[in-house]
Amino acid sequence: KSIAEKTEYLTDYKEKVIGNIQDLSAISEENTASNEEVTANVFEIMSEVQMVNTNCERMNLMANELDESVSFCCCA
Repeated sequence: KSIAEKTEYLTDYKEKVIGNIQDLSAISEENTASNEEVTANVFEIMSEVQMVNTNCERMNLMANELDESVSFCCCA
């Protein structure tokens, strides 16, 4: 009887451990999906920042050209 009780206890304990492992596995899968989404968003943001940087550089060049044009007209 004692062995049967201990076996039943161990079986119950094993089932709880298996349940916990399954829960952790599900959480891990959710974290993986979230990390992939965050990574994709970060790459999108980086792309947008690069585009803004490129446009700022173009605007800076245009401003310099305009400045040179205005100074040329004023000095002539």
